[in-house]
Amino acid sequence: MGVSCSNCGCNEEPNDAKILQTAAVCNTTCEDSLDDMVVEKTISTKQLEVEFELPDGSVRVIRFTRRPLGLDFNRHMPITMKHVRPGSHADNLGVEQGWRIRSLHGYAVTQLAFQDVYRALRESSEHLQ
Repeated sequence: MGVSCSNCGCNEEPNDAKILQTAAVCNTTCEDSLDDMVVEKTISTKQLEVEFELPDGSVRVIRFTRRPLGLDFNRHMPITMKHVRPGSHADNLGVEQGWRIRSLHGYAVTQLAFQDVYRALRESSEHLQ
């Protein structure tokens, strides 16, 4: 699955985080959007892999396998956890308030628009059990 964009140099491998960032900045229609790639990966792996940056600067990868996730977060970038519902899937996996989303299935999202990342999260979580 390649990413192609008519106005930028994003004809690279889709695992390169710079591709998504470049495609988002140039505002052209790319062949594969973030949500399509994340949903496809979620379906094939039966999990949603989210990389978080913790308040101390460390990084932790969490693999969600069911919904609801139990995450409440701000509505701007970077997406930061405001609250993790007690007893939820996220709580059971150890997610905590203050963690920030860095990537979804290895696709860097910190430089993207909130709406694009939110749509990828929402649509991919719909494919979890």
